[in-house]
Amino acid sequence: KLVVKPGIYRDSATLAQIRNYVTVTGETTNRGDVQLIYPYAYFAPPANVFTAGTLRIESDDVTVRDITLDNIIYYPYSPTGRPEDTNAALNGATNTIATTGDRIVFDNVLVKGGQDTIYNIFGIVYFHNSEIWGSVDFIYGKALAVYDQCRIVEIRSTGGPVGAPNTVKAQPHGLVFLDCDFPRALVA
Repeated sequence: KLVVKPGIYRDSATLAQIRNYVTVTGETTNRGDVQLIYPYAYFAPPANVFTAGTLRIESDDVTVRDITLDNIIYYPYSPTGRPEDTNAALNGATNTIATTGDRIVFDNVLVKGGQDTIYNIFGIVYFHNSEIWGSVDFIYGKALAVYDQCRIVEIRSTGGPVGAPNTVKAQPHGLVFLDCDFPRALVA
């Protein structure tokens, strides 16, 4: 079990395939006390590569609790500091979280992103009592991903689609939302 002290950490993290049975938890139950932020969408690999701007989990039996994960690509950002290199708001499709493992649990997390916030590539993932922000198909993938008692927040003022599952036909479930709240959704 890894307990993270309160603070803002500006880096990306990966739990590779050999890092099974890991729990990462904030020291307090206030998910805003521990923030993992990786704002460098410019330095992410090309879109055809398994990417995650902030957290990538390839392992099984992982729990992440009481933490904020953010890629801040929904804010204008300049990697060079020069105004002419500024990335426009909501620009880019770098995942905040990408997963390929089984039995991954996110509990009391705040996941903030622009487009493509969560990419559950395959496996089984469970989100409980969490809040997910994004814009345009920001939750997607082939995995069985259950969102239980979560708040799914569309950050565009015009609304838009939340999910883009690409579940294989033989799989009975893909994205499952149980007792979730969708503020600002135009269609439920």
